[in-house]
Parts: sequence; structure tokens; C-alpha cells
Amino acid sequence: MRLLLLVPLFLVGCGGFVPSAARLTWRSDGNPRVPACAAELVNCKQGYELLDQTSQVSTVLPLSASSFAGTAGHSYGLRVFGYDGGGVKIYSAYIWAR
Repeated sequence: MRLLLLVPLFLVGCGGFVPSAARLTWRSDGNPRVPACAAELVNCKQGYELLDQTSQVSTVLPLSASSFAGTAGHSYGLRVFGYDGGGVKIYSAYIWAR
């Protein structure tokens, strides 16, 4: 039953994603009850993926990250990724900032 509770929490996405000029900042990953991944990649969150929608360049950031220096005028999407109970990589929906 624990698996069923963790996966929906993981898909919440990033909370408080706020663009500030070309610097993007966020306050949390939106999933406080999902543990960070350790040795076993199961039922855990691993990091962020930041997509520059303008250039189509994707950057992987660690869970400890809370900001990114972007390019002014570009559009960005941020999402959390991790692994479900079967070890399959899963992603939240993107949160978009312009």
C-alpha cells in the first residue's frame, strides 16, 4: 500500500517555480514525503530536469538545486524525476515559466 501513496505524491510537480529576470528559482520539489534516491532506485525522487523550450536544451539538476541562471527571453519548464516501485523512471508534469 505504501507504493500507491508515494507515486501520486511524486507526480505533484515542483512547487513555487518563480522566474526572476534570467534567474529561475523554486522553493521545493512539491513532494516532501517522497525520499531522495539512494543506492536502490525504487520509490524515490532523484532530481530536476530543466528544459529551455526556446533552444530545446535539457539540463539535469540535483535535488539540492533551487535556482538556475537562464537566458533572458527564453521559456523554461521544470519537472521532478525519480523512480516508481518497479524501478521505472517517472516524471512530473512540467511547470512553465516565461
